Amino acid sequence: MKRAALLTVAIVLAPVGLRAGDREFKGVVDALSTEFHKEPMHIPFFGLARLVTFVAHPAGAKQIDLAIFQDLDQEDRDGRNLGTSIRRAVGPQWKPFFQASSLRHGNNQHTFIYLREDGGDWKMLLTTVGRDNAVVLELKLNPDALQRWINHPQDSAQHWDGGDSH
Repeated sequence: MKRAALLTVAIVLAPVGLRAGDREFKGVVDALSTEFHKEPMHIPFFGLARLVTFVAHPAGAKQIDLAIFQDLDQEDRDGRNLGTSIRRAVGPQWKPFFQASSLRHGNNQHTFIYLREDGGDWKMLLTTVGRDNAVVLELKLNPDALQRWINHPQDSAQHWDGGDSH
């Protein structure tokens, strides 16, 4: 009975306090939607995953927003410079952290990662666009957990509960 009550509360409160994403996240999603004439796919139960992240802070993450585009047609692109469109969408408050493009074996893949401070936390906005899919991910992170992840990525992946691994 207690478990059912908790589940009911979680389902009812899932939308409360959880935003549909920052303006910048939405801007990047809109830029990709415009570029590829495609909407992101619906992810079942993602609201519940957002609630768990909001409450439990796995690996120091306090918020997560995710958009996935599938079955993109590169021939159908508007032809704009993808990096410029994404940079314009994130705005000047976000600082470039990582950018890479790969053109191996006919598979154009572009990855853009931006960071910005948000109070005492950090926000990371990652966009990766492949030949036929794209992912936009925004995380609000505890800065200590982010520093551990940067310094020891393999260890952080093995101990994703956010606790000290040393």
